[in-house]
Amino acid sequence: MLERWRETLVAHGADTVYLADDPSLTDYDTDAYTAVLTRAVEHHRPGVVLLGSTALGRDLAPRVAARLELGLTGDCIDLMIDDEGRLVQYKPAFGGNVVAPIFSRTSPEMATVRPGMLSARSPSPGRTARVERLDTADLPERRVRVVSRSGGEAPSAAELDSCEIAVGVGKGIGGPENLPEIEKLAAALDGAPLAITRSVADLGWLPRHHQVGLTGRSIAPKLYFAIGLRGALEHTVGIRRADIAVGINNRDRSPIFKQVDVGIVGDWAEVVPLLTAALEEARAAR
Repeated sequence: MLERWRETLVAHGADTVYLADDPSLTDYDTDAYTAVLTRAVEHHRPGVVLLGSTALGRDLAPRVAARLELGLTGDCIDLMIDDEGRLVQYKPAFGGNVVAPIFSRTSPEMATVRPGMLSARSPSPGRTARVERLDTADLPERRVRVVSRSGGEAPSAAELDSCEIAVGVGKGIGGPENLPEIEKLAAALDGAPLAITRSVADLGWLPRHHQVGLTGRSIAPKLYFAIGLRGALEHTVGIRRADIAVGINNRDRSPIFKQVDVGIVGDWAEVVPLLTAALEEARAAR
């Protein structure tokens, strides 16, 4: 497993891979991971430290920043280097109506970045890099013990981070009793995962880890279907890197049509079954 991750990092541009290899790190532990990363930053003094804005990243980053007395910009949706060589960290503000540029006053500059917001570098399989082991001696004693694991829906939601096609669901479909019709379309699209808006998550139609948008995850599929979605910025900021977005809504003035590449004005309950049937027919004809 470690070798596979090392090869992936090197192929995507890493010149040095720092490896913390210790049995106690198999399961995430806040204290141990904080100790390892803090030591690594203190020893190697990088110019920038970035972590994913995931559940684990949001737990780990502020602890490391506090230990090192660094500033931290959380949940960035974009990054760039300005003419002065400073890292510009873009973060939503005022409920997503404004994207504010943030500059760090401490070094190294530190931020968490939302998954799916940055484009992956094209891999170069022939690259080589140095592997350097990190100090894992005298790690803090584990205070938490894993006694069981659950969460059957998590794997399907995790597919959103790397999927080529995703199907978005809004309150416009009427209710959770109509989800099976959407799932038929998703199945016809080679098992595309479902994405939901915050409103749908709040209503409990699907687990919250399917939520995409400002307060959910960000995705970058090649094709995204927005079904029964109004098109609020809270959701669309999470799909801004989709190559092609298709909106299906029965209101021709719905804001979603300003956000998508292809708009279909019509009742989703009529359009989706027709689309599903056409896809199934095309698959059968292959």
